Amino acid sequence: SLANAAVVVVVCWDLANATISGGATWNGSAMTEMWNSRETLTNRYGTAAWVLPVGTGDGSSHNAVVTFGLTASIVSISVQSWGGVHQTTAFRTSSRTQFDVTSGSVSLTVANAVGGDVIVDGLTGNQGATTVTGTTLRHDLYDSGYNGDARITSSATGSPMSYTFTTAETIGEFDAAPLIPAAAATTTRKHLTLLGVGQ
Repeated sequence: SLANAAVVVVVCWDLANATISGGATWNGSAMTEMWNSRETLTNRYGTAAWVLPVGTGDGSSHNAVVTFGLTASIVSISVQSWGGVHQTTAFRTSSRTQFDVTSGSVSLTVANAVGGDVIVDGLTGNQGATTVTGTTLRHDLYDSGYNGDARITSSATGSPMSYTFTTAETIGEFDAAPLIPAAAATTTRKHLTLLGVGQ
């Protein structure tokens, strides 16, 4: 089993005016929201994330449930368990940007990240993201139906994180937050669970 374990859920979605209304649960336990954002340029693309410290866990698989206020047409959900996460204050304040870019790229500075943090990020928009710089990609659940990425990355500084898009004209939402390591511990991935939903 993991020491100082935490479960992380990242969700990206596409549907005009869809919102998260009931938060997220893991095995029936309410999770703490790290961010919940939807761009206001078209009110289509949103991303949200939650974390739940679970101590040593129980070594079993469970369901992650996210409740929407309106039905989203396409959703990407990434679920991971991590060891070495602070059990009282699991994350630092998130950073975000909504974008309407013509240069084919977008960047985000995660202002509160420090060395050793693992950065959780969600990117959703109307074009496919091809590269990410400034970080080490740990997991990427990508849905080509609406180009939503629910991602887990790590970074020495958190600044900057940058994506390049396959087509220049891109509208979307980009959010990220650092996980805080437990005292005298290194935040490392133990195992991966993926949930993907698309219609």
